[in-house]
Amino acid sequence: MDVEGLGMWQRAGGWIDPSPSRLHHNGLAGQSSQRHDADVTTIAELLTIADPADRAAAANDLLWQRPELSGRLREARGQAIREAMSQGRSPETLAEHLKVQAADLAWMIG
Repeated sequence: MDVEGLGMWQRAGGWIDPSPSRLHHNGLAGQSSQRHDADVTTIAELLTIADPADRAAAANDLLWQRPELSGRLREARGQAIREAMSQGRSPETLAEHLKVQAADLAWMIG
């Protein structure tokens, strides 16, 4: 919830500043998963990651670095999550890999 245009969000325990640097500082953006070996900076590099869970984690990390690619990165992340699930990975395992809640996977693959 944004408070009177101040750019603050309510969270259990108080208000926080949602700017990317503050989100990372407050731990709300999750820690970078860094499960992938490649230093990924483009969609093409992202798609070379063979493991779908690692690809999803890389796409998730890249969302913070390349906001101009957010639509394509969200699509790549969702596809990678679906692929990992089709290979038998549990939602709990994938969520832990991405450093999110299992419930978050529903909107990530939507």
